[in-house]
Amino acid sequence: PYYWPKAGKLTFFTYSPYNYQETAGGQIPVSIVANSGLTVANYNVDAHQDTDFMVADAAVDKNNNESITDYDGVPVAFKHKLSQIVGINIQTVKGTALHDYANEHDGSTGKEYVSGDVVFKLKKVQLTDILTQGKYSYETAEPTSDGWTNQSTTKTYVWYDDAAGVNFTDNNKFELKYNTKDAARNAYLLVLPQTFGDPDEQATTVKTSLDIVFQILTCNGVDTAGNATFSTQNVSKSIYLYKMHCDTHNSDAEHAIAMNKKITYTIKIDLDNNGQTRIYWAPSVENWQEEAYSTTI
Repeated sequence: PYYWPKAGKLTFFTYSPYNYQETAGGQIPVSIVANSGLTVANYNVDAHQDTDFMVADAAVDKNNNESITDYDGVPVAFKHKLSQIVGINIQTVKGTALHDYANEHDGSTGKEYVSGDVVFKLKKVQLTDILTQGKYSYETAEPTSDGWTNQSTTKTYVWYDDAAGVNFTDNNKFELKYNTKDAARNAYLLVLPQTFGDPDEQATTVKTSLDIVFQILTCNGVDTAGNATFSTQNVSKSIYLYKMHCDTHNSDAEHAIAMNKKITYTIKIDLDNNGQTRIYWAPSVENWQEEAYSTTI
């Protein structure tokens, strides 16, 4: 057991887990400077998708246990220092509402396609040029800091890929988790907090984007055998995360993925009156819940 000193005070820096959670992952290389803070010089989130790296606020200048709910101890409230992208959803809409441009026709008996019906098929979704490595620092000395710097090393993550194209559910939505097409992966993608550069600025070298490829099939009528015929339009769209992560949707940091977030991206496709495809984006962000732990020494 450990005991409080009879004189003086203690400062506690706490992180979890001690080791990476992947098989043979080894110890997380955390450096702690007495009475100052802790750092991880080069964290690689791509290599450690099973590790939920957390750091607690420093318990500074303590000389006794504190009363915490059901017992006494040192207050240790862990916070997630990474974020998760938990979903990418694609929807077809008219105005603000989900809309089936095939008018509930699906080609089955009694629901045959007619001229003008529009069917959507998804082919590919990917996140391009996500930064995966960086330095984490937590400093109690003035000016205090808690965050990531020196982000580097981009990677592209393919969320969905089907060359033939797959019909939208109810012809108006396609909801994707990271493991939708690969059950060996987690349902979410762990990502490094990062700020996105303006893609319109010449100095921006990393232009992180969400890319989708889909088909728009428009029914032209039926052939002599009574089968519906379609014209096919292949559409590729790139939406920069700089523009999705504006201050309207992210109160913590403009144009950035902040720490401790669960993020869902929703892409909305609207066919306007002149037949062009209008793309909207509607990201949502959900805070992870904090967990509080205490230890008696």
